[in-house]
Amino acid sequence: MNLLDRMRDQFHSFTEKEQVIASYIIQRTSIQNENITVLAKELNTSPATITRFCKKVGCKSFIEMKMELERGAAIHKSLNNQRT
Repeated sequence: MNLLDRMRDQFHSFTEKEQVIASYIIQRTSIQNENITVLAKELNTSPATITRFCKKVGCKSFIEMKMELERGAAIHKSLNNQRT
């Protein structure tokens, strides 16, 4: 199960702030160019809250979460290309 699927599955167990973070990531799917400080400000939360969210979804850090999201997107794109 990829990270986006885990976020969707756990969504209702997240706190209100975590749901805001998850919604942002699910809608965008790519946050590769995002900075944790800028993202926190945009979502009206703190970098620490985002870091705790990353750990809650199984990542050690924000950077690891970004890499896992990109890896999942690449796999999804590859599978779609094989189908066409």
